[in-house]
Amino acid sequence: MRQALVQLGLSDVAAAEFTDNSIINMKRLRALTEEALNQLIKQIQSDRNGGAGLVVPFISQQYIHAICFWANCM
Repeated sequence: MRQALVQLGLSDVAAAEFTDNSIINMKRLRALTEEALNQLIKQIQSDRNGGAGLVVPFISQQYIHAICFWANCM
């Protein structure tokens, strides 16, 4: 899953944050509501220990939402 997220434009560190938050396969991604996915992205991008936080590019966010939508339709 981490490599798939990197392919969508996330940095390796940002992709690791998703997998560290238990998004380790499509089944787990499907379990998230749109609001929960938005909250997870917001959490990943938030200020971490006084640092700058991580960047999840807008288009990558859109890809992740689209994949989540597609997976739920299957």
